[in-house]
Amino acid sequence: MKTLSLFIFFLVPFTSFANDDKLKEAEELFSSGNIEGAIQLLTDHLTDSPDDINAYLLRADYYSLSGKLSLAAEDLIAAEKISDDHPRIYSIRGNLEMLVDNYNEAIKNYKRSLEIDSTNAVVLNSIAIAYFKSGKSSDCMKYFEKSIELDSTNPDTFANFGLVLFYSNDTLGAIKNLTKAVELNPASVKNIIQLGALYDNIGEHNKAITIYNKAIDYDPENGEAYCRRGIAKFNSGEFKGALYDFETGLKLNPELEDQVRSYIEDAEKYIEEKE
Repeated sequence: MKTLSLFIFFLVPFTSFANDDKLKEAEELFSSGNIEGAIQLLTDHLTDSPDDINAYLLRADYYSLSGKLSLAAEDLIAAEKISDDHPRIYSIRGNLEMLVDNYNEAIKNYKRSLEIDSTNAVVLNSIAIAYFKSGKSSDCMKYFEKSIELDSTNPDTFANFGLVLFYSNDTLGAIKNLTKAVELNPASVKNIIQLGALYDNIGEHNKAITIYNKAIDYDPENGEAYCRRGIAKFNSGEFKGALYDFETGLKLNPELEDQVRSYIEDAEKYIEEKE
């Protein structure tokens, strides 16, 4: 099972949306999980208001989240024709480059966005990840620090920074930042799971199990949380409990089977030997 994973942010709230009912309605549709409905609403809106740059940018975001990268790129070109000095054009373009592993191009676009607006903490976060993925750790750390300085309330910034520190072999720093991320958003199951994985990784299996319990309390249908807890139980010698968690986790998420099969086989062997 992959221990941890980096994630990128795409959507940044536009303060100008406060007085734009159509864009607010699209955001509400997106928040409810109806991304296709949000895209259609923006498409209809652009038919009536073809110069609304924010509508193009929001739809580009939604296209990118739907995996429709070429359509997102087309919307960015349309937005650029309206105004080439909107920072969001370049931050979204940077996100698109990240999705296809073009980290240098991503950095180039994030830098252009920051030239226009140097105070966007989310873009600083994104460029930090791009630098990390391109192997430039010192630049990565610098931009994370700037991002946190501008906005110390974004849990995902601390989560990303924690993951980078983990991959840089600073496990204690990683735990500190993931703990902060969970404190800022106690209901973020993905951050709770990753914090548990950190503790399991350094041998604090019982601590990890306690943390995974919290993830399962928040989301009882999360198969990964059960499988992660199963691994922590396996590592602590609680083989029967591990098998129960693997069985439960795989019922919820069968795609994890390849990642836990060896644990299941070893747990069954150890139980058989003891009996």
